[in-house]
Amino acid sequence: MTVVFTRNSSALSRLIRWAFNEPVSHVAFVFDSKFVIHSNLLGVQFDWFKTFSKKSEAVFYKDFDLTLENEEKVYQSLLERFDEEGYDYKAFIYFAWSALLSKMLKVPMHKNNKHNGRGFLCTELYGALPSWLVPKVDQDLSITTPFQLAKIMGADNNES
Repeated sequence: MTVVFTRNSSALSRLIRWAFNEPVSHVAFVFDSKFVIHSNLLGVQFDWFKTFSKKSEAVFYKDFDLTLENEEKVYQSLLERFDEEGYDYKAFIYFAWSALLSKMLKVPMHKNNKHNGRGFLCTELYGALPSWLVPKVDQDLSITTPFQLAKIMGADNNES
């Protein structure tokens, strides 16, 4: 399994990167180098990695050397937890508003997303990974940027 932290040329990706002065705007979980689980504006999605890679550039990655059995356990747990889950628009709007206040008026970012509710932002998928794979974090993942998550996970730069 590989966790990829990506960017693309869409207006939303550019806006997120501009607002936070960060190199990535999205996180996705790649299994068997063939399929991807991630959350975008359409909700939690399952995509083919080849198709996903045509639209998104991986800037950072975190590889996990898992047995096929353990990799299947991870993606099955993600699929079971997030199947048919939507995107959390209220959390995203609050996050974006906080980012703009921080960028334009130097107001510190909030530590919690008070509008986090039903649905998921891409960074929140990390919270469903098993504890034997990654440590649990003591922060609100609905107000954590993909780049902050990359740093938490110790992701490597794909450009080196």
